[in-house]
Amino acid sequence: AYRLLMLTACRKTEVFSTAWDLIGHEDGVHSWIPAEVEKMDRGRRVELSELAAKQLSSISRRDGAKYVFEDRFGKHWLTGHEKTKDAW
Repeated sequence: AYRLLMLTACRKTEVFSTAWDLIGHEDGVHSWIPAEVEKMDRGRRVELSELAAKQLSSISRRDGAKYVFEDRFGKHWLTGHEKTKDAW
């Protein structure tokens, strides 16, 4: 997750809310950030560099997982933002 933060320059919430079904490969690897997650409430497409795409492809998908980074209960990973800022 932290490598993708650095490689994409996306915000923490955007990376940790990445859903598997929002990653596309039609014309280069990209990820869609939905409006409800994106800071300006518009949503946007993020073109992934070769390094970012390689990092993302190295992550194994758990059966039934909706998000790339999720806890065992199916929720976004690191949802308690106030705690994660202190841990960083």
